Amino acid sequence: MNVTKDGMKKIALISCCKVPSWKSCQVISSNLVSCYQRLYSEDDLRVFNIEDSANKYEVYKATKQLAEFAPEKIIFTEHRPHPQIVIDFFYKNFKGQALPELIFHVFGDFTLYSTEWAKLEKTLESFRVKFLCASDAQVELVSSFIVSAEQFVFKCPFPVDTSSFYFDFKRRNDTRKKMNLSDSSVFLYTGRVSLQKQTLELINSFTSFVTSIPNDSILLIAGEFDDLGVPYLLHETCYNSYYMMYRQLISALPQDIADRVIYLGNLDSDQLLDVYCASDCFVSLSVHNDEDYGMSPAEALCTGVPAILTRWGGYSSFQIAGEEKHCALIPVEIGESKLIVNENVFMKHLLRVSFASADSIYRERYSEMYEKKLSIMAIALKIEKILRIDTFYFAGFSEALVKLVKSERYSDPPFANSKYVYNSFYKEIYDVYTK
Repeated sequence: MNVTKDGMKKIALISCCKVPSWKSCQVISSNLVSCYQRLYSEDDLRVFNIEDSANKYEVYKATKQLAEFAPEKIIFTEHRPHPQIVIDFFYKNFKGQALPELIFHVFGDFTLYSTEWAKLEKTLESFRVKFLCASDAQVELVSSFIVSAEQFVFKCPFPVDTSSFYFDFKRRNDTRKKMNLSDSSVFLYTGRVSLQKQTLELINSFTSFVTSIPNDSILLIAGEFDDLGVPYLLHETCYNSYYMMYRQLISALPQDIADRVIYLGNLDSDQLLDVYCASDCFVSLSVHNDEDYGMSPAEALCTGVPAILTRWGGYSSFQIAGEEKHCALIPVEIGESKLIVNENVFMKHLLRVSFASADSIYRERYSEMYEKKLSIMAIALKIEKILRIDTFYFAGFSEALVKLVKSERYSDPPFANSKYVYNSFYKEIYDVYTK
């Protein structure tokens, strides 16, 4: 074990000082760094910031400093730049006797970078490694690509800063008064407003709900619009196209319904806390291909608000056994050209929540429950336990990764038979996300 003369541990965190393009990744990385700062002293821990935009020479210089530091562990709290270039340069620069342990916090883009992981395989076999996945579904997905995965893949949720996300009864009352929400049942979606997040489908379902069963419910939407489309199906969108589709949908609604769908824009954490406290239920119909976790529902649940989520990817891990009604899950099926959410089940949950009343005691109880599971301190302790587990030399990637790399090389995209149609390989790999 590499330690300094006075016995201190030497831990290197690979992070990024610039703001990532996606807000959730920025929050995740910052919170993970906070976890490790609780586990190690300033003398033990050194953060190496390597930007995604760094050229090869800049990465080389950073990894040379990393090699000179001779850490006991190198922990990746970012997903970009991909660890391949960092580890390859580090391996060439390292002159010590024992290579450090590598810890990867895996983000949702693991499959998108299969070629980079495959290129890294031979080098990784010289290291002891752990892959930390944020949810049960992601553990299963990543495990399918790794030989003897039970030795290398562990579940470690992304942490929530519960000093920013908690229940505050005064905030609830003040915000509801300020927004003129009166006694309405308030449903809330926060996150990216996009095709795979199914924001328009959410609005359509909400419209059907308030039309078929007269009620005074309101739908709040907060977040940035994006035009990602569905790359795995070659479904591309033009700049600002999803926003235009949103505007067209709202314009086509009856005015009394349109007035009850309120877009709040992109909110900071303090503003998010206001609307989380003011709302009666968090809702998301997301079937995003890389929905490995979900920071928005995680933060919302830490404010004690009930949630209705798709049973897709990392969302499933938010449901606590015995508390299924608090975080209800909607079944999802993989169709030929889209992921199909069971709207009937969604409607039943909307109806149930709209006529339920969650008092402050209820909200505080569930806020504390999720804080114990997802807070920075809770995840720091989880990480500490995982780091104590024996670490093994990497055994290699499975045939599934080889197949994925070949598919990416010879097929565009790798998961589609033709434009807009999922192939059997996609269903084979992503079926675990529907469990």
